[in-house]
Amino acid sequence: MKKILSVIMLLALLLSACSPQPTTPKALSEAELRSQLTQHKAEENYDLVYEDALKIIELGTEDTEIYLEAVSALLEMSKAYYAEIDRLLLLGAEKTEGVQVLSAWATENQPKISLVIPFASDYISEEQINFTGTTAGNLTNAAKYANNWWQGGLLIWQADWVYFVQPNENFAIYKVRTDNSGLQRVGEAYGHSLNVTGDWIYYLNTQDGDKPYKMRTDGSMNTKISEDECGFLSVSGDWLYFGQECLYKMRNDGSEKTALTESLPIFPCVVGDWVYYSEKSEAGGLWRVSTNGGAPQQVAPGFVQTYCILDDWIYYVDQNQWKNFWRVKTDGTGAEVVFQFDSRIASFNVSENMIYLSVEVKEEHDGFAAGTRIVALDRDTLEQQWSLDADTEPLCIGPEGRLYFFKFGEGMRWYYASVEGVAEQLRVE
Repeated sequence: MKKILSVIMLLALLLSACSPQPTTPKALSEAELRSQLTQHKAEENYDLVYEDALKIIELGTEDTEIYLEAVSALLEMSKAYYAEIDRLLLLGAEKTEGVQVLSAWATENQPKISLVIPFASDYISEEQINFTGTTAGNLTNAAKYANNWWQGGLLIWQADWVYFVQPNENFAIYKVRTDNSGLQRVGEAYGHSLNVTGDWIYYLNTQDGDKPYKMRTDGSMNTKISEDECGFLSVSGDWLYFGQECLYKMRNDGSEKTALTESLPIFPCVVGDWVYYSEKSEAGGLWRVSTNGGAPQQVAPGFVQTYCILDDWIYYVDQNQWKNFWRVKTDGTGAEVVFQFDSRIASFNVSENMIYLSVEVKEEHDGFAAGTRIVALDRDTLEQQWSLDADTEPLCIGPEGRLYFFKFGEGMRWYYASVEGVAEQLRVE
């Protein structure tokens, strides 16, 4: 048996010795690699073109064209990958309900991604559509910023989305879901006086002299409406209302510009069939004029800056009487002091159930005062519900009566508070 095993092992060694051994492929010369690169390029085999160019580079070539061949091959290879990305994004938009998520991803990765995701409305049913683009309280809650101009209309909502402006980012426009998810930059727009109606956002472009623009709620189709430089903008239906040397209205395509007043208005806002505004004159006062024109009517005397309109009542503060909180009927009757606060009221806003005040002013400059504490009062009983520290001026009402505000001391970082006073930071990433 031992002899048989020895013979088998000997035969195996002989066969192994006779078998051809693997050899290391001969390294190609630069000239051969260049010839091979040319052939692969003609075949449009860019993976191999890149490999050929890389090998020539490793040989120490000083030929710029070879480096261009390498990066060009990578670019062509990338196009194939991006074409596949486009295909998958489009398929996902057709097969799933995550169009907004896919659109946000594609927008974030532009200009690499060539696909334009099909537009999808931010609302589900027509009942969720805003007919009027903003509220008087949100539009007139204005503050002075680095440009030393009063700017308001920093936040509004429609359906399941809140649209807002980041003043610390040159007034970049964002949107986030009402549950604080899905934060998205809206195109590349910068502005204030946000109005959202249906599929459109109207705003004054801070990068173009505060001229009126409109864009889809996904940031697409960003379009200048007119060359008019405006102060504040309010939108209702197909009409825009804004102030220059007088109060104007104009179609949302820039046509039919019509003067409604002769006086200089500030903080104009349309509510129903009326446009309310403060008059910038010695007499001052809060006024209204029909959207169809006619004689203006004074609603309240004094210097009124911020005002809110709710249930046929206008709530306001006369800037000459900082502690008095007034209300008057929308036709100018029934004026009364609702309460007198124990300190100066810097700003305020009103929801269905609450009155929010920014109080305890710490500093004032150029006519701008910021409160250091927010106080929430029950709208019916006027009893204080809660308070929190916040150095802020604009107070904006959001969905479900929530309060949105930012803190100057934290780089104008946005927060929102529930009607119970639980405050959370608005998602920033």
